[in-house]
Amino acid sequence: MTVQKILVLGAGRGQVGLIRAAKALGVETHVASLPSTTAPGLALADNVVTVDIADADAVERAARELGITAIATSCADTGVPALGRVCDALGLTGLSEQAAAICGDKNLMKAAFAEAGVRTAVYRVIATEQQLDSAVAALGFPLIIKATDLQGSLGIVIVRDEEEARNGFAFAMEATRRPHVIIEQFIEGKEFGAQALVRNGEVVFVLPHGDEVFMAKTAVPVGHSVPLERDEDFLALVVAETEKAIRAIGLDDCAVNVDLIDRGGEVFVIELTGRAGANGLPEMVSGHFGIDYYETVARLALGEDPTEPWRGEPGDRPAVAVRMVAAPDKFGTIQSIGVDESVVPDADYVLFRNVGDTLNGFTNSGDCIGQVAVSADSLNEALRKLDAAERAISLSVA
Repeated sequence: MTVQKILVLGAGRGQVGLIRAAKALGVETHVASLPSTTAPGLALADNVVTVDIADADAVERAARELGITAIATSCADTGVPALGRVCDALGLTGLSEQAAAICGDKNLMKAAFAEAGVRTAVYRVIATEQQLDSAVAALGFPLIIKATDLQGSLGIVIVRDEEEARNGFAFAMEATRRPHVIIEQFIEGKEFGAQALVRNGEVVFVLPHGDEVFMAKTAVPVGHSVPLERDEDFLALVVAETEKAIRAIGLDDCAVNVDLIDRGGEVFVIELTGRAGANGLPEMVSGHFGIDYYETVARLALGEDPTEPWRGEPGDRPAVAVRMVAAPDKFGTIQSIGVDESVVPDADYVLFRNVGDTLNGFTNSGDCIGQVAVSADSLNEALRKLDAAERAISLSVA
């Protein structure tokens, strides 16, 4: 009998749940990571593989040497290209190398969207200030400039006039490793998202969710909630555009994280990627469906069918709200940090920072000090509980 061996790419806070789920399934769990004294997933692994998960060649060599039978990641894009490479090279279950490449390149993604008729912002690829000027003249303000190879909110800036455009172009070009960036129309509306799962060519579920954002250089998602309280026609439109975008990229046998915009009832896809969303999204899915979503991701990678929770009648599912706790006005060394759990006894807290750590305000989700998740019978009640739970966190900084 073949011993099941899963390789989890990454050992950060976003992969801890996946590592624990794989071990709970009785699978020999290997974790790939660069050396670290702070990555919490390293202590949980059966074996640590010292490798840069952004290096697809190195990850493939390690997977072959270990005789890996499954590979997975969650909550981060860094390892997605290597995951696709290994799935193709070793014949494992998961997204393809081609789909992974499109997920990691906003230019390729926008081209795929355009070919498939996915509703998305009009864009241009630019590499010079002359091309910037031409794009500005063609598209008009406001605009958003994006590095094509970075994840989350890195290398992205909203610009509303010519001076901001030049500064934003310089900022994105400095952040990227590629010789170009993209500039697109900034669709002014309400940002929201969706989580999805695709197996064997079937989109098993699409779960639209509300997003709460913090405005840094661009909008950084810091909170998520379900259900998304919109009418059935709007939700059906979200599902349709999400499924169209999934097929445009060729995603299969993976979790999917989708960023969208609602402009007066019109749905636009910003981008998507073939892994579970970060910043509390797996916990939100788990709480809403009553399953361990990290286990679903692990089982899917192992070649199993983890879709049973979505086959039955939906029934009454709880509202769930999660929030990444930020301290945008805090700069310095943490003197104390703690939680009064009596305020909201059923809240789920995770603190990312400890006494002695340094805070430098807030520019992206990596600056968060913790995460809170709550559930309730209604969305309003869940959001009320979330506010109370966040206030129960105490923090002092010198």
